[in-house]
Amino acid sequence: MWIGTLRGLNRISAGKVVRFSGEDVLTRKTIRALYVDQRGALWIGMLGSGLGRCHKNQLQIITPRHGLPSDAVEQILEDDDGHLWLGTWAGIVRVSRDELDACAEGRQSFVKPLTAWPGGWHGDAEVWHWFPNLPA
Repeated sequence: MWIGTLRGLNRISAGKVVRFSGEDVLTRKTIRALYVDQRGALWIGMLGSGLGRCHKNQLQIITPRHGLPSDAVEQILEDDDGHLWLGTWAGIVRVSRDELDACAEGRQSFVKPLTAWPGGWHGDAEVWHWFPNLPA
């Protein structure tokens, strides 16, 4: 079982709490969301540090430098069409899991997310949805 805290990532293994082996990268990082995808990768939403991916004991961090609209990721979900949906401070973000994997593995430099904020979508999409503003 994975546990995200205000000071990084831990795992309960054999009844003991073990700090993630990549602790130097995650030390003092506020973990806000954890999600294990269909391929077995652990996605880590962080406050102020973007999105982490831990796969095969390798940790990579994806940030606005790579195309994410925010470095604050608070929710992570996966759909059946190969996308991760992220709840960020910039809105709801849909991004291809293949693009995220390629970016994390250094095969591409940027992801092309679709971002929804109150009032509409921003980005390229084949299907457009509308999120109307809610009355205050």
